[in-house]
Amino acid sequence: MSSLSEHMTFGKLLRFVLPMIFMLIFMSIYYMVDGFFVSNYVGKTPFAGLNVIFPALMMFSSLGFMFSSGGSALVSKELGQKKEDEARASFTTIILACLACSIVLSLAGFLLTPWISAFLGAEGDLLDYSILYGRLLFPALPFFVLQNTLQGFLMTAGRGSLGFRFILVSGMANILLDALFVAKLQWGLPGAAYATIISQVLGALFPVIYFLRPQGKILYFTKPLPSLAPVFQSMYNGLSSLLTYLSDPLVTMLYNYELLRWAGEDGLAAYSVISYISFLFDAVYIGYSDALIPVTAYQYGARKKKELTHILHSSLKLLPAAGFLLCITASLSAPWLAEIFVGYDPELTKLTTHAFRLYSFAYILSGFSKYGDAFFTALNNGTVSALISFTHTLVFEVAAILLLPVILGTDGLWLSLTAAEIGSALVVFAFLKGMQREYGY
Repeated sequence: MSSLSEHMTFGKLLRFVLPMIFMLIFMSIYYMVDGFFVSNYVGKTPFAGLNVIFPALMMFSSLGFMFSSGGSALVSKELGQKKEDEARASFTTIILACLACSIVLSLAGFLLTPWISAFLGAEGDLLDYSILYGRLLFPALPFFVLQNTLQGFLMTAGRGSLGFRFILVSGMANILLDALFVAKLQWGLPGAAYATIISQVLGALFPVIYFLRPQGKILYFTKPLPSLAPVFQSMYNGLSSLLTYLSDPLVTMLYNYELLRWAGEDGLAAYSVISYISFLFDAVYIGYSDALIPVTAYQYGARKKKELTHILHSSLKLLPAAGFLLCITASLSAPWLAEIFVGYDPELTKLTTHAFRLYSFAYILSGFSKYGDAFFTALNNGTVSALISFTHTLVFEVAAILLLPVILGTDGLWLSLTAAEIGSALVVFAFLKGMQREYGY
């Protein structure tokens, strides 16, 4: 388990997190490709319909992110305590529970798709496209959940680069199948759904096959525990991830509602583009933060406080530098990115460019909320990480979405995330300072 236990110099820290960052960036790219093909080859209304139901799909799939972050924190801590057999049994129990829950959620989502789409304000053709896409994607939810969960455990097993290769294959499959089904065969929105489903199946099966073979591995499937204690502990540890991935779609739904009110369908289409692009920029922060959960949890379990302090301080230096770089990159690339998605509509391209340039200011500080959340998850403190997540999204962001447009008009919606990140960064630093004595960093 040398990759988790060794001293993380600045160079080793970057090498450790880069596979997860690249993996999430690539995942973001192939989600963006979905949007590109639907927007350019199917049309603006199907593209908007896809993005009406997509937040609900992400909300239901949040189960996987909860077990990924919370479970990997628990298992890494047990590995740091040299409880390797217990760690493997906990891992197996967590995955089985995750799979069972995802099947139930898949059925519920399929049945509720029409109600969810109508509740979110879709009607007419927009409603039809939303229901069509949701009804196709929800049956594949267990594969998507399993893919996301097992990627976190590949980092715990010290095989982050292998996880990246798995995502690379499944992502390339999605891109090539999008080109075939949507552009060449002209299957429309169902074609994009089929491409996504096949890629999710591949993304789940590869890591399952890896963990089925125990030879020479620190982590693999074994006999599950008779107790659900590791499942509940993982749920507690990953509560913040669950809140994040539950609340983010809820906030997106609120964004959609407010945009339809303030800017009409063009505003919704512009935000759909920004949502896709944001996956790419957020992937840097999420990949960095999530990659450090197992190594932080391992050092915490091994009681190596000096290593814990080193990881924290290195991160607090890296995050603001990355933030300014991402903000500048986003602002400069806004016209080009808007042209890719909606270049067929000059007015929509102009609106999207302007909106994304305002939205990009949030990237300066958004790393702090994601890292603070992941750091306390790694310390197995689900309460603090959940509070960071809750205040960021359901307090600061909701308040900004409702209040800033009254003051600034539609521009207030594009700046609402920046306001939320300012408040959340203050909360993170308050918790880091307040919990310093307890954890000794």
